[in-house]
Amino acid sequence: MPEYCLIVEGAYLSESDAEHALRDPFIEDWVEQTGSFRIHNMNEIQITPGVTLGSLGVVMLDDRVFEIASTDPEHPLTEHKAKGVQRHCDARTCLTKSEPSHAVKNNAAFLEGRVLVVVGDITQQDVTAIVNAANSSLLGGAGVDGAIHREGGPQILNECQEIRKTRYPDGLPTGEAVITSGGNLPASYVIHTVGPIYGRDAQRESELLAACYKNSLLLAHQHHISSIAFPSISTGAYGYPKPEAAKIASTAIKEYLAADSEFEQVRLVFFQQKDASVFLDYQEF
Repeated sequence: MPEYCLIVEGAYLSESDAEHALRDPFIEDWVEQTGSFRIHNMNEIQITPGVTLGSLGVVMLDDRVFEIASTDPEHPLTEHKAKGVQRHCDARTCLTKSEPSHAVKNNAAFLEGRVLVVVGDITQQDVTAIVNAANSSLLGGAGVDGAIHREGGPQILNECQEIRKTRYPDGLPTGEAVITSGGNLPASYVIHTVGPIYGRDAQRESELLAACYKNSLLLAHQHHISSIAFPSISTGAYGYPKPEAAKIASTAIKEYLAADSEFEQVRLVFFQQKDASVFLDYQEF
């Protein structure tokens, strides 16, 4: 039976904001100011047998886009149960199920097919390595970071903790990259890189964002990896403008591939079609 989740787009800025709306009694003034969920106390509402609202969790997937899914592995959301949850959400929602690892849709190709722009789930891409838009702690977080750790399992976190202890006790610097195994992911490896927070270092932020892509590709080459999937680094919670990020990312990838003829494929994976469209409008391949 396929496992489903709800993808909700709201005005929340963080997972804690979204969880506040899910887990606290409905407060009309608060919702009007910060979001569009209209859900009463989760612990008091039974949706279908085996699933209570209190058993749902929230994960940020992209800027103001959240996944609501069951946190109880014995009671995943089936299509019927997810539709039951959806009736309690007054937000723009869509019901989705995981795509198989080979699914690539809405793709555009550049550089003779060596670069693909796709819409989908980065954790399910059938490439040798996927890139994690990590934070400097390397201990997991929201958005793509949280999704990769959740799908990949504890092995990824264990390896990240070892990297922190042995190589980067103060955290991974912005623009640098490290590699771990892929755990339970279809990809064999995860390359973790830390993007710049927009506005924090205006003199270097474009250089640092480009370094995320180039250092990830270089690290992949050093590990004999020839196919890789990137998320849109820094354009979510870190606030990097998507048109500018598109120019920087595409230029960095193009420059790297010009010097490395052995690299077969780079995928740029976007969770939403609208974000892929922005990238396509501003890319410079």
